[in-house]
Amino acid sequence: MIKTTVAQVLVAKETQGESPGWSCLGCGVLCLMEDESIHSCFLRLYCVKHAKLLWEEELYIPFKYNATRTFFHTFPADGQQVGLNFANETEAEEFHLAVEAVQRNQEEMTRMIEITKAEGEDSSTSDPHDSGIEPLDHLDGEPHFPMDAPSTTVTPATSSDPAMRRLLMQARLTKEDLRDKDIAEAVDCIINRFGGLKAVQRELWNIGTHTPHHAGKRRLLTGTMRGSCRPRNTRDRPVCMTNCPTLIVTVGLPARGKTYISKKLTRYLNWIGVPTKEFNVGQYRRECLKIYKSFEFFRSDNEEGLKIRRQCAMAALNDVRQYLSVEGGQVAVFDATNTTRERRGTIVKFAEQNGFKVFFVESVCEDPDVIAQNIVQVKLGSPDYIHCNTEEAIEDFMERIKCYESSYQPLDEVLDRDLSYIKIMDVGRRYLVNRVLDHIQSRIVYYLMNIHITPRSIYLCRHGESDLNIKGRIGGDSGLSARGKEFAKSLRKFIQDQNIKDLKVWTSQMKRTIQTAECLGVPYEQWKSLNEIDAGVCEEMMYEEIQEHYPLEFALRDQDKYRYRYPKGESYEDLVQRLEPVMMELERQENVLVVCHQAVMRCLLAYFLDKTADELPYLKCPLHTVLKLTPMAYGCKVESVYLGVDSVNTHRDRPEV
Repeated sequence: MIKTTVAQVLVAKETQGESPGWSCLGCGVLCLMEDESIHSCFLRLYCVKHAKLLWEEELYIPFKYNATRTFFHTFPADGQQVGLNFANETEAEEFHLAVEAVQRNQEEMTRMIEITKAEGEDSSTSDPHDSGIEPLDHLDGEPHFPMDAPSTTVTPATSSDPAMRRLLMQARLTKEDLRDKDIAEAVDCIINRFGGLKAVQRELWNIGTHTPHHAGKRRLLTGTMRGSCRPRNTRDRPVCMTNCPTLIVTVGLPARGKTYISKKLTRYLNWIGVPTKEFNVGQYRRECLKIYKSFEFFRSDNEEGLKIRRQCAMAALNDVRQYLSVEGGQVAVFDATNTTRERRGTIVKFAEQNGFKVFFVESVCEDPDVIAQNIVQVKLGSPDYIHCNTEEAIEDFMERIKCYESSYQPLDEVLDRDLSYIKIMDVGRRYLVNRVLDHIQSRIVYYLMNIHITPRSIYLCRHGESDLNIKGRIGGDSGLSARGKEFAKSLRKFIQDQNIKDLKVWTSQMKRTIQTAECLGVPYEQWKSLNEIDAGVCEEMMYEEIQEHYPLEFALRDQDKYRYRYPKGESYEDLVQRLEPVMMELERQENVLVVCHQAVMRCLLAYFLDKTADELPYLKCPLHTVLKLTPMAYGCKVESVYLGVDSVNTHRDRPEV
């Protein structure tokens, strides 16, 4: 947050036959703020009473902010004039100075571009043709920018065109970025892909008419940067940026846990904030065929079956391209057998053409008991066998596996030494990892080496009711109330009745969870990572007090509860990052009871139930209730057990829009 004040936002109106005037858009708290997620500054107007965002405007280049009148400032925005009417002269002047400071930063960026331009011109005199960029074919016949003539190529960093400079500013490119050859080539590629600068500007405008002004620009500029870029003299090999999207490709025979891995991995990556989506080719095949007849469809000599399966795989890959290149996804999981080297080669070529990294995950299992268990637990419930009895389904599926075995070519340490992959053998007894290239791939490997399929249950509950809970105050480190101590005794009886083998008990380092665990009469571990979300300056306050003393903060939290960070405190997004080591250790363990807090329990529950960031902060985790989570093949079974001890209700519903 850079600056806040109370103001009225007005929009100029020109009705035919009437004198020009102003119409009021709204009155409330006007904020000049930086959105760190996209590195851009905004003017935003919030209605405190209804906790609602009324209006916003990005301070993009060029942004002409006029303060010609004492109380009334104006600027053009999205084709119309906007006015800001302030409460007093001092507030208006301070706000004007804050906006000017932001504008100076933007002007400094423009100055750096001009310096880069001069440096580029100096270097080009020695070898005017060696620019490092080779123009691509035009898409719509427009002159390729920034070419002045077909024989002259100019890098985006050295362009003096104002429109080009604005485009670079919107991409938030620094002076150092513009000097980088790969980035210069990427920008040039973007302009070519959309058919010239005018086409890019049209695309920005089209996106802006359907999405928030800044979001569309950001998606176009950053999304296309991750796409296919062709450097000079290497037309058939695109440049893959360091942060380009990742395509995870499963490999293995049927009933080897590929879909189990795909779903768990997708859930984990989304939970830690990496946009990920699974593409199951089997589902594409079911939508295409509608009715499954028998394993004969998968025979290697079934030409029609091969054709349909190939078409389904390509349809899934097209959707992968759409998700990673257009929709802003970062990771796609391509869930299929991919048992032949030819099929994997096709996928690698597809990824190279689109500027994606590829990481293979192969599951190899020769244990007949594990395979049989997987068939019974998962495959018999498949839509393919909905009308079959158990024996017929098992027999058909075993024949289906044989159809793949004849052509199966596992990943080979020698033949596939240039590929990035992890090979998981016998459900995690051994691993083989090859050529891990980046942070995302290392996270994937780390996660896959920690999960297991041993049957177990995880018990989640909050501490007993605390003294601050009774007073309606958040945070703090108070002890248990009388009812909280009664719950702790009931929890002990519940755990004893469950007769759980080798149960481990984890708590936070706060009094109320420790006092709850003390009553259990069993050893327990304290985790600092399990401490409640830090409410910063709002610790031990009531919600009514926060609304009274910090009305803007109260409104902002209701706008985006997951990403909102308390002043000098934490957000739910911060909390998820803090809890990742706990979650990883939970995946390694078997039976565990976690005695924690409301926000912490919401984060843990969201992981197991695959809830979105929008849903997470509003999950109901009542006091004196135990949630028993039993991981299943493709999800998690949840049982809620209320232990019969009254308590206050600390849940706050999502505010109505």
